[in-house]
Amino acid sequence: MPKSKEEQKLQEKANRLYRTYGITIDDWNYMAEDGCWICKRKDGRLCVDHIHVRKFKQMEPEDKQKYVRGILCFMCNVGLKGFEKTVDGKRNRKQLEGTYKYFQTFKLKGEI
Repeated sequence: MPKSKEEQKLQEKANRLYRTYGITIDDWNYMAEDGCWICKRKDGRLCVDHIHVRKFKQMEPEDKQKYVRGILCFMCNVGLKGFEKTVDGKRNRKQLEGTYKYFQTFKLKGEI
């Protein structure tokens, strides 16, 4: 019996998650349960966040899995993108901490 379109889409997603990140659909559902790990948003596009290492795309799926950090919404994922451009983790963390302090000190658009 042929699969429904919904079942086909789910199978395609499961295959893509495994091939791209080495995680199962159950892993995805568990990580995405609470939405974005930063802003807790559950609607919109959710992304698998992973550590960007050399030759990630060429790795076997089982090896990719250990670099997965969690689920982020599209906006948080894009917002963090520039912080991981360097290979120095301490520098990245310092940048993030400085950004946090900056926004604690100065008002944001919605606070004015």
